[in-house]
Amino acid sequence: MRWWQLLAATFSKSLIRQGLLAHSLWLIALYALTDGLSASPLTWLSHFHQWDARWYASIALDGHGFMPQTYVFPPAHGWLLGRIVIVTRSIIPSLSIDTAFSVVAATIGLASFATGNILFVRLFTARFKIAPSRLWLATLANPVAYFALSGYSDATFYALTVVTVGLALQSSERRDLWRLPQPSRWTRPLLALALFTAPWFRLTGFSFASLALLKRREALATLLSLAAFLLYYDFQTERPLFFLSIQSVFGMPEGGFTHGALYSLRIFFDGLQKWPDVSTVGASGPLMGEFFLHWFNFGLLPLLAIAISIASIIWLIKRREFLFALVLGSILIISHNQAFWRSTVRYMMLAYPVAQAAWMASDWGSSRAGRAASALIAASLLAMQVLYARIFLSGGWAF
Repeated sequence: MRWWQLLAATFSKSLIRQGLLAHSLWLIALYALTDGLSASPLTWLSHFHQWDARWYASIALDGHGFMPQTYVFPPAHGWLLGRIVIVTRSIIPSLSIDTAFSVVAATIGLASFATGNILFVRLFTARFKIAPSRLWLATLANPVAYFALSGYSDATFYALTVVTVGLALQSSERRDLWRLPQPSRWTRPLLALALFTAPWFRLTGFSFASLALLKRREALATLLSLAAFLLYYDFQTERPLFFLSIQSVFGMPEGGFTHGALYSLRIFFDGLQKWPDVSTVGASGPLMGEFFLHWFNFGLLPLLAIAISIASIIWLIKRREFLFALVLGSILIISHNQAFWRSTVRYMMLAYPVAQAAWMASDWGSSRAGRAASALIAASLLAMQVLYARIFLSGGWAF
């Protein structure tokens, strides 16, 4: 099949139109609900230039390693943004470099987020017979979706992950169940390219080496990527593992998965014990708000993300979707291999729509009461998305 025939077979035009409409409505709603109407769209976008977006901007505008802290972040996302910023400013010279970065970062993020969601809806509509309208709601109710508008690499990695899963499924014996077309001569090379590229956008991409457990030869591309990655850092810093040691400048303590789990559990249970005392001292004051956010952000929320991810993995395994489950499970393990689960909620961007799809595909979830429950879940996640987007735009910590 030629590439345009493959594209037409994979994405129906109606699905793309639905996706563009759904994402446009979502963006308008997010803009209105985060006080975007009080300023210009460009000003609103510039407020997404927070936290790690500043480091990605440094990579994009000054180069990887201009600030040593940028070595914590793989360079590909910053390089991509930087090249497009240069092209954008050559076309519109009057655009300031900061504004150009904000516009380019949001454009790439939105394009990646929409691409990942369109493919997600395409896959799950075919495999589990879920109405596309319900799946659009599930993808756009992602509590960390607002990162698509920042300079973060989360939306790009999300799209790479869904594309990787789609290509791997297309070249597997599960292809017919997902109603994917016959693999072309480019399917496996494109899969290998995605596996090689992903770690250069997010270190979690090295988790795709787990496909070797399913005897997928394309997983060798991830090992080649690791070799190239270590050579690159050795050339840049004379220390191949410098990207790990530099984590200390961001206050990340040493430790692994169990340390992070124990830390979140300790915050969760300590918070439950201290809750009566704190509520007595200042039930409506700032102390209560700060206490609740700390407990929710670093105690309850990371544990909920783990529970949602594990439930999604179990659901996929029960349906013998071992490839999808393996990818999601390896992302879970690699992204949580740290002593402080500070940003892990957004690392599991794919788990939230999968979990909602699992509910929708169940007998109870497809009933009238189940649909009402699905709407309530989506509304709760959307409310969380808007709340944390407002916190993020004001410069507060939000995942």
